[in-house]
Amino acid sequence: MHELYQNIDYNSTELYHKPKIFFKYFPKEVFGSEFKNDYYHIKERLYALKEFKWVQYNSDDRLRVISVDIDNSHDSMMYQDFNLPKPTWIIQTDKGFQYHWALKQDIPLKTVNSNKSIKLVKDILNKLVALLDGDFNAIGINRVFRNPVTNRSWFTGNEVELKEFYDLPTPKEDYFNKLLGRVEKQKNLFGATYGATYDFSSMKEGDGRNCALFDVLRYWAYDEAKQGSYDKFALQRKAEYLNSTFAEPQKEKAVLATVEEIDWFIENKFNKGYYMSLSAEDRKKVASANGKKSGEKRSVQAKIKILAELNIMESFEMKITSISLSERSGTNKRTVLKYLQELGYKEVSRKEGWKKK
Repeated sequence: MHELYQNIDYNSTELYHKPKIFFKYFPKEVFGSEFKNDYYHIKERLYALKEFKWVQYNSDDRLRVISVDIDNSHDSMMYQDFNLPKPTWIIQTDKGFQYHWALKQDIPLKTVNSNKSIKLVKDILNKLVALLDGDFNAIGINRVFRNPVTNRSWFTGNEVELKEFYDLPTPKEDYFNKLLGRVEKQKNLFGATYGATYDFSSMKEGDGRNCALFDVLRYWAYDEAKQGSYDKFALQRKAEYLNSTFAEPQKEKAVLATVEEIDWFIENKFNKGYYMSLSAEDRKKVASANGKKSGEKRSVQAKIKILAELNIMESFEMKITSISLSERSGTNKRTVLKYLQELGYKEVSRKEGWKKK
């Protein structure tokens, strides 16, 4: 990110740190969290920008910011190499950086013409990610990204219009394959080939678009389910992208119906059938691994709730007891006692409660 230090057009929020310069780019109530991938909730805009580390830039009703996450480069000025508009702000991350372009005006997402706008923005996002070799897992209108106020960032204030992205090049075929995973003929557990190769770019109404979409997506979903990494959101994103590559895309309702059909089968039939096809010993291993993951996740969530309530009680100088902390956090008393000890707290007396050693 050192290139930015020499660029006088960028102001480091480490120096200015003013949430108000970002106000107009965020909804009045912001969804986010102080913790990565956990304990997300809603706060009023000012407090969210001051406290959250991860925030949702857009809402269900409006779109204002287009974002790309780049994990494999630290060349934060690479947008210039592709003649892209100057980002409104850039955020440094552990693996690279994020570009964020704020539009001059909000795009409403719940109007008669919203579907056209959403398709246009999704197309721009896919092309930007392909062009910049960004993280295709972070493609989305309502994705959560780093907070520009509480993370190291550079602000320009340069606002853009969608038409500035209209001439982006179409992604190459290797990007398409990367996004969709394995879409060629594959082998199942018994060595038989399944699936087929389709030329989506030539398929129009009457060419079997629905069957082709269903065929490719279901086998991708089966593979994901076998590995324990199936996710309906990822399935829907792949379906939308694949549909956009048809010569004549299907209507959104038809695509969503295909997604719902595959998701229902995965959740109600495939997972159970695949699980029962394993040997008794392998089933025990799967159950044990799943139980361990579930237990670890519940433990982390409980600790976050306990710590949040503990901080509140200390800030208001409230008496800390295992019972009151358990009730406020909605967690088990035994879990509270164990975690208090891990944090270095000790019960001084019944009158004084628990205090840090």
